[in-house]
Amino acid sequence: MEQSFLEQYAAVRQWAGILNLGPRRKLNATGEDHVQFLHAMISNDVLGLVALQGRHGTLLRPTGKLVAVFYYYRFPDHVLIDIAPSVADSFLQTVQKLIVMDDVSIEDVSNNWGHLSVSGPKSGDLIRAVLNTPGPDHPLGLVQVVWRGEVCWLIRKSDLADEGFEIIAPASIGDDLRKELVEPRQDFSPLEITKQVADLLRLERGVPVFGVDMNESNNPIEVGLDDAISLNKGCYVGQEVVSKATYVGGVSRYLRSLSVMTEKPVRAGAEVLVEEGKRVGHVTSAAFSPALGQTVALAYVKRDYAEPGRRLRIETEQGTYEAAVAQPFRPAEQRGAIH
Repeated sequence: MEQSFLEQYAAVRQWAGILNLGPRRKLNATGEDHVQFLHAMISNDVLGLVALQGRHGTLLRPTGKLVAVFYYYRFPDHVLIDIAPSVADSFLQTVQKLIVMDDVSIEDVSNNWGHLSVSGPKSGDLIRAVLNTPGPDHPLGLVQVVWRGEVCWLIRKSDLADEGFEIIAPASIGDDLRKELVEPRQDFSPLEITKQVADLLRLERGVPVFGVDMNESNNPIEVGLDDAISLNKGCYVGQEVVSKATYVGGVSRYLRSLSVMTEKPVRAGAEVLVEEGKRVGHVTSAAFSPALGQTVALAYVKRDYAEPGRRLRIETEQGTYEAAVAQPFRPAEQRGAIH
């Protein structure tokens, strides 16, 4: 029987929660020039990435606007791109047009893989119990594990809790592995969680979602995707615009975490105001946080009003609520994105 929303939420806060990320797409880049090609296309460093390590990246238009946000992992003979289904086709179409004389092939291998997230303070204990490994030492590091005779990849990564992992496993064993992970343990009971619970947890941590909190009209600086940008790697598509936004003109608004002094729902699109009633932004997503006893939201806020602690107001159909620019549970330099 499916556990309640609050039980699932509590499991991640206290023990461990399992989220099925199976719908995410997987793309393999291969060929003699695949590393150099990706390095010239995406916003983060690829050439300097060692094997079995990952990074956060974006693909941009020449205008600096987002095409896609994703994670990529370097292997000895290929780069694996982990990307949301909503932007995978746009990514593929864009990069395919840019392959001219390069020896590069990008293949969709999504059907070969399942993908699970394990998040919470007991996630390390759960991984050791099921996969017999402490996992990688570094964030976005990978280790190979064998489960029931099949090779899986364990990544140290979580958008939902301080500690967590993701497992990329062959599709043929993905469901069995999920069932094993949610088996009760001696001192705690991990639970499978829904997307709705994951949405609350990522909002508490200030993690944006592509198609909800950002889209192709945004550039990565205003969204706060600093960890997906290399400022010293040299040229890539959109690099000039990103550099100017970083060093010269800045951007006119930023995506910020807000604490909203209400337990009532706050809809996407709700206006962000300052005391004199001037509109300075809008909410992109929000949810009530049981841990904080108030609503947490992501919102675009004009630059002059975006500093932490700034007092704001949120105007909704139910009324106007006090709010403040907040520090999420996880510092900005450690934030990624779910896309």
